[in-house]
Amino acid sequence: MNYLTLENLNFSYEESLVVKNFDLMLEEGEFHSLLGQSGTGKSTILHLIAGFLKPNSGNIIVNGISMNEIPIEKREIGVVFQEHCLFPHMTVEENIQFGIKETACNEYLSLIHLEDKKHKYPSELSGGEQQRVAIARTLATKPRLLLLDEPFSSLDQSLREELRGEIKEISSSLGLTTLLVTHSIEEAVELSDRITHLKCDRSYQTDTFEKIPEVFDYLKDRGQKINSLLKNDLSHS
Repeated sequence: MNYLTLENLNFSYEESLVVKNFDLMLEEGEFHSLLGQSGTGKSTILHLIAGFLKPNSGNIIVNGISMNEIPIEKREIGVVFQEHCLFPHMTVEENIQFGIKETACNEYLSLIHLEDKKHKYPSELSGGEQQRVAIARTLATKPRLLLLDEPFSSLDQSLREELRGEIKEISSSLGLTTLLVTHSIEEAVELSDRITHLKCDRSYQTDTFEKIPEVFDYLKDRGQKINSLLKNDLSHS
C-alpha cells in the first residue's frame, strides 16, 4: 500500500521551474532517497511535503490524506536538517522533551545511545551527538513520516558512516516511512530500498540502485566496500 504519494507536483521560484511533473509513491516503512546534484530540486520536494512551500499544482498524499491545505503543525511530519538547531540553554533531555506532552524521554535517549549524557548541554557534545539529539527530538513527536534533509553532510566521514547505520536501524525498528535528501551516491545506496535520481533538466528515474545507470556505473569500480555492497544487493535482487 502506498503511504506517501506525490502526484504531478510542480513548483517554481518566480520564473524558475524547480520541480516539474514530479510523481513518487512510497510504501509504508520504505526508506527512500532523493539523490541529485545541487539545483535538481530535491530539497524543494522535501520542503513541499513538509509544508514549508506550497506547490503550484499537484497533490501530496500521506496515508490517504491530502496534505495540500493542511498547515505545517498539523501534518505530523518530522524533519531533520543539516544544522542541528538545538536550544543551547537546554540539556539533551530538555531538548528532546521540547514540544511534546510526555515527561519522560528515556525511550528516545536509548535509541540514540545518549542515556549517560541527558544532563549535558549541546556545547558539551560532539557534532555527531548533537545530530543524534536532533533526530531524537524529531522522533519524540511521533511523526507519521520522517524527512531527512542532508543530515550527515556537516559531519566528518567516520561520524557520517556511524550515524547512517544508526538512522537506518532506528527507521527500520520503528517502521517509519523515511525520505532522505542527499548528493552522496554511497549514502543513498547504503540506506535506501529505492532511489529517485534527479537531474538538472528536471527529468528523474525512480528504481533500485542497480537499475539506475548513473548510480550503478559510478559504484561498480569504487573500492572493496562498495563492490561488496553491490554483490550483496545484487544477490538478493
